[in-house]
Amino acid sequence: MTDLKKLHNKYKGKRCFILGNGPSLKSQNLNLLINEHVFFSNWFTLHDVYSKLRHPYWCVRDCRFWEYGSGFVPNFIESFQKNPKTTSFFEVTSE
Repeated sequence: MTDLKKLHNKYKGKRCFILGNGPSLKSQNLNLLINEHVFFSNWFTLHDVYSKLRHPYWCVRDCRFWEYGSGFVPNFIESFQKNPKTTSFFEVTSE
């Protein structure tokens, strides 16, 4: 996990793309983003282009990724490991 403060102005003057997680992404040519700074969320790691991204940033908020008491959902870990360059952000709460 990364502290967001470390990213402040780190890429000032560079382009950044923020992607949602909807089915409409399947019809888009996301190969155009391979060399860009791309922020995405949740299950975007299942998208074919995820493993090719050079500057990926992953934000996870969805509680379906956690198996409380036993860690992450197994296929979540498998999809995440497809790109070791990924910087990740996870919400951590104590409820």
